[in-house]
Amino acid sequence: MTNLSFAELDRCFRNNDFTSIENDNRGIRFLKLRSMSRRVTMEEFCEIHNIDIEELGAREYFQLIFNLDAVTDEQINDFINLKYQEERQERVENQDYLVDQMNRLQSFDWGGSFGNSLEKNIVNNYVKKIQSYDRINEEIEGNLLSSLRGYTLNSWYNHWTSILIEDLFKDHQSVLPTVGLVKKIDFFINNIPFDLKVTYFPEQLLADKLKVTVTEMN
Repeated sequence: MTNLSFAELDRCFRNNDFTSIENDNRGIRFLKLRSMSRRVTMEEFCEIHNIDIEELGAREYFQLIFNLDAVTDEQINDFINLKYQEERQERVENQDYLVDQMNRLQSFDWGGSFGNSLEKNIVNNYVKKIQSYDRINEEIEGNLLSSLRGYTLNSWYNHWTSILIEDLFKDHQSVLPTVGLVKKIDFFINNIPFDLKVTYFPEQLLADKLKVTVTEMN
């Protein structure tokens, strides 16, 4: 294990060298604090733990807290969990409604947006190919409207289902969430950072598995 300085860890982070960070004695501490490095969040943490930041600029909070031996990893973990519970409570109250809304999307179709890139589809297949004003308007009201609807609905579905799935992990006692967005990290499991990736379960495979399960039960 290495013992990199704050500046060295920060440089590794900016260069996407997460291996070096994870192999450092204080690398996980750096990543946890990085996730809560917004000014308001840092100021709240400092107020709770009576850390004097009056003479510092907001950009200096992160480094100060990182280097303070008086700030323990347990205190950082407790604060992160506190912030997550505050945020989570709002979603808990709304979760049944959200799940119901997600289930209303019956067809998962990107609307012919070519690799999920709506802008590229519009430019390459309409803007650069159609010269007629009347025809481009017809396409906007027809095919493009369908593509826009499909792209928007599927992006909406992906966003909110990802949040619901992340909460399944973050609610577990062995999982420590991140407070804010931090690249390549969604949460920590036993101090190991994880970047959650979600994919789609094939519909026919699910049907086959359910059929086998029902047969075995009978």
